Amino acid sequence: MIRVYLRVLFVAAGLAAQTAAPSPVHLLPGTPIYLSCAAPESIRRAAQDLKRDLHSVLREDSPILSRLDPRHPAIVITGAASEFTGPRDPAVSGREAHAAFVRGPYVVLQGADMRGAIYAVYTFSEHYLGVPHLWYWSSWKPERKQGVDIPAAARLYFPPPYVRWRAWFTNDQDLLAPWKARSQENYEAIFETMVRLKINTLEGEMMDRDSFDHPYQAGREFRLARNRGLAVTGHHMRIFGSNCEHWDVYWRKIRNQGPPPLTIADVQALENFWRYHIQTGMHEDLEMIWLIGFRGKNDNPFWQLFPDAPATDAARAKVIQDMMTREVALLKTTTGNPSPVMRITLYNKNSDFFAQGLLHPPSDPTLIWAFVAARRDHFPAADVRGFRNDA
Repeated sequence: MIRVYLRVLFVAAGLAAQTAAPSPVHLLPGTPIYLSCAAPESIRRAAQDLKRDLHSVLREDSPILSRLDPRHPAIVITGAASEFTGPRDPAVSGREAHAAFVRGPYVVLQGADMRGAIYAVYTFSEHYLGVPHLWYWSSWKPERKQGVDIPAAARLYFPPPYVRWRAWFTNDQDLLAPWKARSQENYEAIFETMVRLKINTLEGEMMDRDSFDHPYQAGREFRLARNRGLAVTGHHMRIFGSNCEHWDVYWRKIRNQGPPPLTIADVQALENFWRYHIQTGMHEDLEMIWLIGFRGKNDNPFWQLFPDAPATDAARAKVIQDMMTREVALLKTTTGNPSPVMRITLYNKNSDFFAQGLLHPPSDPTLIWAFVAARRDHFPAADVRGFRNDA
């Protein structure tokens, strides 16, 4: 009995040695980053940021490679499919879900989609390299390390976010505009910070005045946002990303003719203007949340710009409502998409009209109703708080 008992102990000890916890992944200076050649520009930019973060902490360049060497530890960035590390983690599924985990000698940064993969990169930088999201805007200094150990059991997992669209509108740029104009690095830092914070939408203006020098070219801001993997949407007066201030330059540079008067009656001219912006968004491959509505310029209501605008609240609300109906039809026809993602901003007088029952947005399931408390009090008024959508 004693011999049998000792033999059992020896066998158990042998099994324990065989099943000992796997070793952590030790990332040394110069650890490579692997990324598929087919990765989109937005993920490649995140990989470049990771390369910079690694250099900040480990003081040596990490190459970005497309062929995996299984003999050495590495960081692997992967989206919905991976040519490097075998089957994806099935739990990482759903819009923008992402994870950072260890598989064998690799640290895998996996996203369920494009933005998920981007968020996985910055999650790794924050948690394991100690790079804060707002590093560019602070006095952060990296802590130099000889290496970074990632436990074999490490797994940071983030499910799909509860709020689908998380936007930032960089308003009132009196101080920001001259600062970002100083360098491309400053400008890029705005968009890098957005994706580090897991914001996914930039609210702004599709065009700048230089856009109209080339047909179907979006402005610099939207193109940089697209390159970072951000969706874009127009501000409350930017219908389909347009701006009434660009009315004349559009007709002269794109249509090669004198601009017609800006009137409510000339709906055809308005639709031509809007259609061009829709087509530009498509040409630039922008992920758009299309803004509908009807407003003037310089943050003023349309009746201060259009000479044929009606004088009563009821008539003004009807003009806005009719224009929105036209815009939805125009958008669906131009894009060929029966269910485009849209939004309306119930801003200022729109909020009044809506609460009074004068304004009825289109009942489209892909239209987001954005309530805005902009009646000089940033808390929703009682009439808006008491509204019930029983439709």
